[in-house]
Amino acid sequence: MDPEALEALRRIFEAQKSEIRVSLFARITRVDISDPHTPLIDCQAVVKETIESPEGARDLEALPEFFEVPVMYQMGAPGFSITFPVAVGGIVHLSIGMQDFSQWFLTNQPGASEPDEFRPHALDNAVAYPVGYAKGHGPEVVLGTMVIAATQIHFGIPHAALHLAIGELCNNEFQRLVANFDTHTHTSAVSGSPTSGPMDGVTPMVLSPAANVNSGKLFTDG
Repeated sequence: MDPEALEALRRIFEAQKSEIRVSLFARITRVDISDPHTPLIDCQAVVKETIESPEGARDLEALPEFFEVPVMYQMGAPGFSITFPVAVGGIVHLSIGMQDFSQWFLTNQPGASEPDEFRPHALDNAVAYPVGYAKGHGPEVVLGTMVIAATQIHFGIPHAALHLAIGELCNNEFQRLVANFDTHTHTSAVSGSPTSGPMDGVTPMVLSPAANVNSGKLFTDG
């Protein structure tokens, strides 16, 4: 094959590749949580695309905005998931699938759903994962520790043997200790004669009621 034919094929191949998009980073421009089980976002790619003309000239062009992209969170067995809010200005990683998944997404059919359109890697095939950030704008990494930011729950500090206590059980134990403290007596100077109050002195010391130690940040369903 002569060089000119090879060059023409190369240009055709490069043009086809420029139409295939697999993943990219985008900035959130709108959040829709009207259905809390189906969060959707609009977003704009953070990097422009390079467009090459048939003559070989290159130009930069912004991709069109993505609309109503489903946000995907980690989920395993039923009832086990990790979710958190997304907000305008946040960064997501878009995964642009080979096939149109809209019918499966809307119906959750157990079998294989038929695509509405046969457009490989079309922009409408995108789903969003809130996992991206620019250099210097990501969460601080603490070695040897799992950190859940915003709520400031740190796992592994100050050492790996630190345990989390259940507030209700702690409250019950504190109330038991307080009741014992408030009702105990001391022996007076006269052998066998108890004092009238829980402590010696004019003003007895009492601890009740016990303070509530329930956490306002950590909850359990069980």
